[in-house]
Amino acid sequence: MGREFVLVHGMSHGAWAWEPLARRLETNGHHVVAMDLPGHGRRAHERGRASVETYARAVADAMIQAGIAHGIVVGHSMGGVVIPKVAEVVPRRFPRRASRKTSWGWGPTV
Repeated sequence: MGREFVLVHGMSHGAWAWEPLARRLETNGHHVVAMDLPGHGRRAHERGRASVETYARAVADAMIQAGIAHGIVVGHSMGGVVIPKVAEVVPRRFPRRASRKTSWGWGPTV
């Protein structure tokens, strides 16, 4: 049985940034979710809603909608800043937490 992955893009990117990795993970039997954060990608028109809190809610909503129970959440650049906030919003979906430095200063380790 595959694992669950949630892929959170960085600033000025969108879910599209994860397409090659998402395809590879899915080919190997994993469940993958990558979403556009408010103000980015197909949600660029929501620029006025852009904040770490709304990003975290968008990730949490995508996890819930996709049925992700205990996902491995991976963030690129700014995505690494969003992930700890997601863990606050949906802590039961984060059975283990760790942190690691990112280019923004802090974030998760998988």
